[in-house]
Amino acid sequence: MDNNDQNSFFDKNTLIAVGLTIVVWIGWSQYMAKKYPDQGKAVVQNAKMVEQQKEEATVQNAGANTLVAGEETQSPVLKESKELVEKPVQAAVKFDFENFSFDVSPRGMGLTNIVLKDYTDRKDKNIRISENSNFYPNFATKLKGLEKELIFEIKKLSETEIVGVYESSDLRIEKKFDIDVKNFTIKTSVNVKGTGTLPNLQTVISDKTLPPAETSFLTPSLDKQEYIVRHKEGTDREIFNLTDPFTGEFESVYLSSMANHYFASAVIDKSEVIPNFKANYDPSNKTSLGYLSYPSFAGTKEINLNYLAYVGPKDLAILKEVDGTLAEIVDFGWFSMLAEPFLGLLKWFYAMLGNWGLAIIGLTLLVRLVVMPFNVMSYKSMKKMQDIQPALKSIREKHKNDQVRMNQEVMAVMSQNKVNPMGGCLPMLIQFPVFIALYRVLSESIDLYKAPFGLWITDLSLKDPYYVLPILMGISMFIQQKITPNTMDPAQQKVMAIMPVMFSLLMVSLPSGLTLYIFVSTLFGIIQQQLFMSKA
Repeated sequence: MDNNDQNSFFDKNTLIAVGLTIVVWIGWSQYMAKKYPDQGKAVVQNAKMVEQQKEEATVQNAGANTLVAGEETQSPVLKESKELVEKPVQAAVKFDFENFSFDVSPRGMGLTNIVLKDYTDRKDKNIRISENSNFYPNFATKLKGLEKELIFEIKKLSETEIVGVYESSDLRIEKKFDIDVKNFTIKTSVNVKGTGTLPNLQTVISDKTLPPAETSFLTPSLDKQEYIVRHKEGTDREIFNLTDPFTGEFESVYLSSMANHYFASAVIDKSEVIPNFKANYDPSNKTSLGYLSYPSFAGTKEINLNYLAYVGPKDLAILKEVDGTLAEIVDFGWFSMLAEPFLGLLKWFYAMLGNWGLAIIGLTLLVRLVVMPFNVMSYKSMKKMQDIQPALKSIREKHKNDQVRMNQEVMAVMSQNKVNPMGGCLPMLIQFPVFIALYRVLSESIDLYKAPFGLWITDLSLKDPYYVLPILMGISMFIQQKITPNTMDPAQQKVMAIMPVMFSLLMVSLPSGLTLYIFVSTLFGIIQQQLFMSKA
């Protein structure tokens, strides 16, 4: 091969390196697509499961009194469903607080018309949960196998308490709510008494799902719909898409939640009888339903159930104050041990600066100052490596036909000059988990939801609408590459020259807050590099 071929951009090594770069980029894009709902997987797609889902999820109006097929012999109470004479259904009881409001419906004594007053959607309308009146209200009580709704007689006891009673010839259910206004939580107790063996009770968690977000190959949606379950074998989290039916079942459940990206309905069970959980999603009506089922044992004539019902923001501080287990509905991923302290630091900077964008800049500078000693070590290592390049080049040419001897000579020269070939990678290795942890914080924390920075950046949890930050980030990365000493061969240098473009393409769909972090971090690196070079 002549010298012109060796210097050509299209030599074999360069093409392989570019190919690998493209594979990594496509792999990351596919990961992002799978991570969020527009690319989510359908767990159940066959017709049998669809019918089973509809059988449990579809609820008749208050006048319906049919039984689920195959369950007529489940308990004496179900046999006597025909005795449930229609009575005038009283109106729902309204609770209206400063931060949220809701109606307590007689239907299963569940919650409807839940409004979170301090939070709005992307169209600036108040967040509403459990709007669909054709389905069970949120946290409603029902009997497994009985589609007929239990109609409670409800009575408001105080500004934060309400009690309801359902009675039939063989069964009496008393249900009480005690509302914790500050933390969006309802302490619930259910007392069930019967003359015969009690039927299996269920608590329903219901939610109207978000509409599918606009998405593309480069800009997958960060919005999601998911359920989270904490059970005897660990915690399961499933993000499902909005076009396919879904069913999931778990035994011995302590925490169950139906949630979207920033808001959740959840139950933390504290009963002596440990329930099972089944989640359903029906794409035909865009409604997700979860059923907590409490088993009944032969001879049991009374049972007491206790649980905390939560309906509100996925705010880590609030969730931890309610119950440590509830905080698991916020997903910070593998690096949660870093993500939570970073969130605390962000809040600290925000308290001082009053702007989440400035808080991100403050955190960025703090992180760069902490890793600066490693950057100094890296710069010195790269400078030494650059100084011995003539000697290394001579060794490679001299022993190009003896790979073993060449490696021995190279390592000897590095040892004599106290050069560590991996020294330049240390800051990058340290900053990688920091990058991932910050990505999780900025994409999952409700504190950044709809938080403006300034000018065109009106929401740091969304991508830059005009792609200004990704472009500036790419330019700054290119400048940093040019002024940083390197010991790469020409083919590697060509590949690295493409990386700023690749990173800019990757960042166009990610939260603008994260792009802001990388841009400021890169600017800091450029200034730092100039200082190092001026003192060299």
